[in-house]
Formats: sequence, C-alpha cells, structure tokens
Amino acid sequence: MNAFAQTTQTLSFVTKKNVNMRAAPSPQGKVVGKAAQGMVFITESSKNGWTLVKDPLGKSAYVSASMLDRIRPDEMKIYKAADLLISPSEVGGDEQDAHYVDTKSNSDFETTETWAFIGDKSGKSRKVKAVHKGRVVYSTGRIMTYENYYSGELCGWYMLLTKETDPDGKVLDNCETPIVVYPAFSSNRGAFVDGAYFMDITDTDNWD
Repeated sequence: MNAFAQTTQTLSFVTKKNVNMRAAPSPQGKVVGKAAQGMVFITESSKNGWTLVKDPLGKSAYVSASMLDRIRPDEMKIYKAADLLISPSEVGGDEQDAHYVDTKSNSDFETTETWAFIGDKSGKSRKVKAVHKGRVVYSTGRIMTYENYYSGELCGWYMLLTKETDPDGKVLDNCETPIVVYPAFSSNRGAFVDGAYFMDITDTDNWD
C-alpha cells in the first residue's frame, strides 16, 4: 500500500450530495457510481472542469470539478483514520461498543448497522480491529441480528480491513475485497465504510 502514502497524495472531498461519478470527462459519460457529500478521493488530474479521482483500492472515475474541493496541506496534517479509533480501555475492555451507526427503514423492516474500530489512537501501532453489528426488525415482529469481526491496518487517512476474524481476533479468512474506512470530511462527524456513511453517535450535531 506504499503507493498510497499520505505524504505524496493530493486529496479532494465531495461538497454536494449524490454526485455522479462518470467513466469519461463529459456530462454524457456513463455514470459508474454516486458519491456522497464528505467522501474523500485521491486526486489524479484535473482538466476542462473535470477531475479524475481514485479510491484507495485504485478504482477511478471522473467527477465534475465544481462538486469537489481540495483538502489543504494544513488539513492533511490532522486528517487521519486514527481519529475513528477507540481503545479497549476507553470502553472498559468491551470491544463491541459502537460509535458509528446507520439506520434504514421501509414498510417491511428497519435495519440498524453499527461499527466500532479499535486500536492505538496515537497511530504508533497500525494494527486495527473492527466490530460490525446489525439488527433487522421486520414488520411481522421477527428480529434478526448478526455480528462480524475484522482486522487490518491504518494507512494514513484511511484504514483497510483485510481479515475476517472471530471475536477473539483469530483470523478465519481473508476478506474477498479489502474494506476501506475513512473519516467523513464534513461538518458532521462520521465514517465512510465501503462508500456507506455511518454517523458518529458521539457528535451531538448528528442527533435529531
């Protein structure tokens, strides 16, 4: 992952909601994805009002330059994935406490997903663990829950979760695709996990 060293990267963040990501630098370019406000990308090049960006795994697309802003050098110094971490001592050794939450619902069910990221907040150790929990409540009253555990490492402004583990941290398998996690670059704190936004429940600005 040295190719993505934070010191040599120029990063841009998305300033608008539901932004089109295109295969070509044109309004007629095929839409290959959507970017949410606060998402961060590595800036490759800019020309004629379009910016070529890529994610930490190397997937690239074009975004209208009017929908992006550069992260300044002074901001880069303090923008880091370690800020998402909690230490076991902070939660009394309970690594299942969740700090990042997303809830979705429709007429049939409500789903709540949570993430907790555990590691050395100083960044001296790059090793991280993650707990992903879910709860689905169906309109029939049936409830389904699940838990997943991962390990990985800090890579500057993002972290990569690459291993599936058991609750004690024993590696069970490699992730089919690494899970990319980074802090949202917006006024409301949160995290993006594989492109999905999870709000920081400790940020009072996120409370209704």
